[in-house]
Amino acid sequence: MRRKVIQIAGSTKIISLPNKWCKEFNINKGDEINVNIEGDNIHVSPVRGSNVERAEIDVSDMEEMAVRVVHAMYKRGVDELKVNFKNPSQIKDIQSAIGKEAMSFEIVEQGRNHVVIKSVAENLEEFGPILRRTFLLLINMAEDIELALSKKDFLRLNEIVFLEETNNRYTTFCRRLLNKKGSTEYKKIGPIYYIIEELENIADYYKFICKRYVTFKKDEGMELDEEAFEIFKGVNEYLKDFYKLFYKYDNKSINEMYKKRKYLLKRCLDCVEKSFTQKTKKGLQSCPVLLYNSWTILQHTFCMVGPYLTLKSGMDFKSFESKKD
Repeated sequence: MRRKVIQIAGSTKIISLPNKWCKEFNINKGDEINVNIEGDNIHVSPVRGSNVERAEIDVSDMEEMAVRVVHAMYKRGVDELKVNFKNPSQIKDIQSAIGKEAMSFEIVEQGRNHVVIKSVAENLEEFGPILRRTFLLLINMAEDIELALSKKDFLRLNEIVFLEETNNRYTTFCRRLLNKKGSTEYKKIGPIYYIIEELENIADYYKFICKRYVTFKKDEGMELDEEAFEIFKGVNEYLKDFYKLFYKYDNKSINEMYKKRKYLLKRCLDCVEKSFTQKTKKGLQSCPVLLYNSWTILQHTFCMVGPYLTLKSGMDFKSFESKKD
């Protein structure tokens, strides 16, 4: 879309806004809009509060999927959501859903067969800090699991499980912001959205490790396989490598990540083969559980490299760390 520049009053230059866009976001004469300059681009967006998106859904026949539908509306960027249902017991599920994953969502009205949920006290400028916090939370989970496994601290493993819920809140909030306002920092939304999805997936597998080893404890059958544990620690370092790369691009680091992945995958395969030649309970239970989840975390981490390079291709391969969060 092109617009002609009109000059008035000497040096003042103006352009017209597309009428379709103004109608969609309810922009009228005298309203204020946000104008952000990013290099040779100018980004125009409505002022927060000028475009309140409302939606209404009926979850009466959705059973367990009702929670996922509410989450989807939140990630979409809806500001006010009316949820209708036939069974009043669904209120508890909805309350639990927004409490665990929907930052800034609160129930403001509740009837026998409906609730109204609104976004309150939401700061749309928090994307950068929350994204970094997501990375750091994952790294913290990895390090805590290492320590808990080495000390057979099953109580701590059980506590770490709940960090996955915090990860869900962070990643869901980031996706909400991307859907709601896009991003001036990342020119392409698709790749950064994918990376955030993967950060949520990785937390799930750390949670699975904790839950499985707690089960082993209850069954009194857990022995930590040293080789599998070393591979797990290598995978955790791999995640840290990607975190460093994400905020500071380096050609050498890209090559090292490719080589390190091949090395860790081979170690995983060798260890799996070895575990199935052992007839001990340790070889048949503990080792494959840790190896499977380590393998999966490794693959999900590597899957973020491609989208990351797509992001970088539009940013002259300079560091993302252009300014402090």
